[in-house]
Amino acid sequence: MDGLVTVKAPDDLAGWMEEAGMVDVEVLDLTDLMRPVWERRLATRPAATALLLGSGPWSLGRGIRYIRVRGTKPT
Repeated sequence: MDGLVTVKAPDDLAGWMEEAGMVDVEVLDLTDLMRPVWERRLATRPAATALLLGSGPWSLGRGIRYIRVRGTKPT
């Protein structure tokens, strides 16, 4: 799939961004903060999250990560 980036760790994503020409790249892994929020949503409002976070055939399971990336493209 064009444009899809698969990374194993936040540092991999930082390297990819730097290869794309970004500088001052900052990667923040928010997984530990966000996962409990989504798990609570799954428990209280399953229709909203069951497809991605539930146990069905489309589940992303525990492999989903929440990463914020910021950088600057030099001019």
